[in-house]
Amino acid sequence: MECVKTNILGAENVINACLETEVERVVALSTDKAAAPVNLYGATKLASDKLFVAANNIRGWNPIKFSVVRYGNVMGSNGSVIPYFLEKRKTGKLPITDPAMTRFNISLLGGVEMVMHALENAWGGEIFVPKIPSYKILDVAKAIGPNCEMPVVGLRPGEKIHEEMITVSDSFYTYDLGKYYTILPSVPAWDLNEFIKTFKAKKVAYGFNYNSKDNDEWETVDSLRKLIIENLDSTFEGPKINEFEEAFAKYIGSKYAVAVANGTAALHLCALALDVKEGDKVITPAITFAASSNCIRYCGGDVVFADIDPDTYLIDINNVKEVLEKSPKGTYKGIVPVDFAGRAVNLEEFRKLADEYDLWIIEDACHAPGGFFTDSNGVKQNCGNGKFAELAIFSFHPVKHIAAGEGAGLGSIGKRHLEALQKIDGVEVAALRTGKGTLKDKSSLKEFYSIAEALAYKPDGVLIANPTSKHVETALPFLEKGIRVLVEKPIDDSISETFTEKGKYSWDMKSIWFHKYEDSEATEVLKYDAKAFNDMYLNQVKDFICFIEGKPSINATYNSAIQVLEIIENIDAK
Repeated sequence: MECVKTNILGAENVINACLETEVERVVALSTDKAAAPVNLYGATKLASDKLFVAANNIRGWNPIKFSVVRYGNVMGSNGSVIPYFLEKRKTGKLPITDPAMTRFNISLLGGVEMVMHALENAWGGEIFVPKIPSYKILDVAKAIGPNCEMPVVGLRPGEKIHEEMITVSDSFYTYDLGKYYTILPSVPAWDLNEFIKTFKAKKVAYGFNYNSKDNDEWETVDSLRKLIIENLDSTFEGPKINEFEEAFAKYIGSKYAVAVANGTAALHLCALALDVKEGDKVITPAITFAASSNCIRYCGGDVVFADIDPDTYLIDINNVKEVLEKSPKGTYKGIVPVDFAGRAVNLEEFRKLADEYDLWIIEDACHAPGGFFTDSNGVKQNCGNGKFAELAIFSFHPVKHIAAGEGAGLGSIGKRHLEALQKIDGVEVAALRTGKGTLKDKSSLKEFYSIAEALAYKPDGVLIANPTSKHVETALPFLEKGIRVLVEKPIDDSISETFTEKGKYSWDMKSIWFHKYEDSEATEVLKYDAKAFNDMYLNQVKDFICFIEGKPSINATYNSAIQVLEIIENIDAK
């Protein structure tokens, strides 16, 4: 039986392995099912608890400490009723086991904190039990689906009406330590009086029973709804999103900021807010990620490429002027300048040009959170502060300066465009997600970059880091001195496969850390994944230089990234 293999034989294997490998501390995760078990699973968990407690008495001179943490279902985990109710809500019915049923409630963070506390404070043999609130299953149903039917279906075999974490038998060895209880071993390997003195522990009364029915602390329907919205229900935005939007807007000097799925989505939404439609001509730089141009194409607009300055790799304003002067005023609708590798476009100059030709500006600042340029008055102007562009977007993709773990994009906007974004309804957003945008002719979808095709595409052969290549030749002198270097190879977006009808991923356009290396001495030096890249920015790097075809580019965002991370940490601390 799997529960016996995992909870009993598995526990024994872990204990023996830890004893043999000089592990210092071990915390076993238990469950309320181990207290007065009514089924085989609970009995095996109780046996597991007993094994870890007893291991402290067979360790000999080994200083290892074994302890146990016991709590109920973690809110939102597979064993919790909440994800089940969230799914069943779609049907209009939430089956209730029993209106009187109660459960303990602990968040994922609360569970982690309890485990960390046990790791740091265990003397050996304790079972740690957190003091946590209870809730009624009926109240959870009311919080999730107040208008749903709630039929009573009855107890399942082996199920309890109420959870229990400390039994009457346990009370003889249980102490109150303030925020949690500790069930001590019947034969501790340390001085009990010293333990009581150190933790100011108080013995609970004989006959004490800690269960979800007779708890002193309870969640209400309102508090449960708030917890679910904050932590679990993806149909709602939690308060952390709003806090981050406000903090980031304040940091860059913008009035408003809106968080969306990723930088590409932010660009698409900006194009919609500015009412880009079929036939509208928009200028973008040729060297950038395809999304800077595709956001216009998804809305049916036409992209005209401008060249870049060979020294900065930013869009060349003189070339933009040449493009504009070749056509009558009114031909073009907007410009999408791109801040590249931490270097910011001088938007003051572009604003003057945009005003002359009645153009809007979307600042693509994915590469430059915290970047800035200095205006004609010597004043520092942060990327995305909203003073020179109608809209600006940032990205928190894992390979950007500030990583959010997955995608994540943010738009810096003015009030008028905030209102325009808010008017985009679910149908249009769904159209964006399916790649249809506002196109009238769905057959023209073939012109756009297909994510599915990109993922399925495999290049011929394997990309190898040749030790004599220009990339490696450029990077190695710095890597040898402990300075991490990122080398990118620019490619003209107008000829990139990411912007053609082929729908194939242009491997050359991606930066070097995505390349697959299989041989050469450079393998270990230059093989980066998302985690390594993140570590490179936030943990290890004191000095960072970005090279593009051997030319150094000023990185203006490393310190800014650290400052924004401090903002996020302050939000979490609250």
